[in-house]
This record gives sequence, C-alpha cells and structure tokens, in this order.
Amino acid sequence: MGQVKEAMDTLTEGVGLAKTIAQKAAKRPWSRMMLMASVGVLVMGSCCFYLTLLVSEFGNRTDDFFTEFLMQQQDTFDQRALDYIEICIDAQKNNDSNKDYYCQDANAFYKDAITDLPNNRAEENIRRGAYSAMKVEMGAKLRASVMERAIKKQPKLNDTLKFLLSIQGMILFCTMGALVMAGTAFYTYRLAPPER
Repeated sequence: MGQVKEAMDTLTEGVGLAKTIAQKAAKRPWSRMMLMASVGVLVMGSCCFYLTLLVSEFGNRTDDFFTEFLMQQQDTFDQRALDYIEICIDAQKNNDSNKDYYCQDANAFYKDAITDLPNNRAEENIRRGAYSAMKVEMGAKLRASVMERAIKKQPKLNDTLKFLLSIQGMILFCTMGALVMAGTAFYTYRLAPPER
C-alpha cells in the first residue's frame, strides 16, 4: 500500500512540475515551440532507443538459437558415428554376419565427423580398423562440445550496459549533460532580474 501512495505522490509532483513548465512556456511563442520540440525529441528518441535495444536483443537471441541448433545437429551426427562404432565393435566381438556392413558405416560416419578436427588420425584409424581409438576420439569430441556450450553460457554484459559503457553511450550522456546544463543556464538567465 505504501508503494502505491509513493507512486501517486511522485505522479502528482510530476504533473505539478509539468504544469509549471507549461505555464512558463506558454508566455512566448518560441518557448511553446521549444517545449513542444523537447517533448517530441524526448518521446521519439526514447521510443527509438528502446526499439533499437529490443531489436538488438532479439538478434542476439536468434543468433544464440541458431548456434545452439547447429551444435546439437553436429552432436547428433557425432553420436550417430559413435553408435555405429560401438555396433561395429560389438559385431566384431560376436562375429555378427553384418559386421562388415556396420563397420563400413562406422568408418564413413567417423571420417565425416572427425575430419574437421586438427591433428586427427582418421585415415590411420580407418586403415588399421582401430574402432576403439575411433570411439575414444568421438567421445572426446562430444565432451569438447559440452565444454564449448558451457563456455558460451558464461556471463556477459547486458546489451544496455554495454551500450552505456561504449563510446556512443558516453557521447550521448555527455551531449545530454551539456544540453541540460545549457538549458539550465538559459532558464536561470531568463529568470534573472534585469540588470540596471
């Protein structure tokens, strides 16, 4: 209940201040135009700034979504290669009649999954039929993917804070400060009694 009362008091003070400013501005045509322009700039500028932040945030979330989607898609392919390697190993142990078929697929999926990694031994592992080594490499690749996801979730600066700390944000604040200072000087000059 206290917060509502405080909000109402603040609103009442704001309305009173706005009326006072409007009464002061109403005395001269140029001051009415200045007040109108100031309010227009304030409203439109605030709206544009907020919309820009929202669009930027949406773009970041979209980029994050597609990055995560592509990583999951790659993990699915890597897991398929690992599954086929395990089937091949089991088929060789059990002397399954389809072992050549399974191992052929395991080799192909393994080669596709591992060729983009530096220092891989894909050709050597395939040539030797070292399915246990393939299994180790695929497991390491999947664990590295989990670690990469954890790194991507590290805390980041909020976009608004990042903007406010940027050169553009500092320039905006300095410009706003200069305008407010100039406005205050002008306003107090106007209120000063005429010199004799």
